[in-house]
Amino acid sequence: MGETGSEGGNTLSIRDNRTGRDYEIDILEGDVIRSMDLRQIKVEDSDFGMMTYDPAFSNTASTRSTITYIDGGKGI
Repeated sequence: MGETGSEGGNTLSIRDNRTGRDYEIDILEGDVIRSMDLRQIKVEDSDFGMMTYDPAFSNTASTRSTITYIDGGKGI
């Protein structure tokens, strides 16, 4: 993760046309990226950084766990 100009393996390349900066975001197992990795994309260093917006939670995975069992149908 980080600002870079190189090509990587399992990464997503992003160019911020506002600043001309290039970024590489790691692609994790399952073809997902961490939304927090987008926070590094800023116009000014003092900016909060990019955030994702997903109305109705339609394209967002909340978590992946190997120790937690959830069954919404049973209310667990």
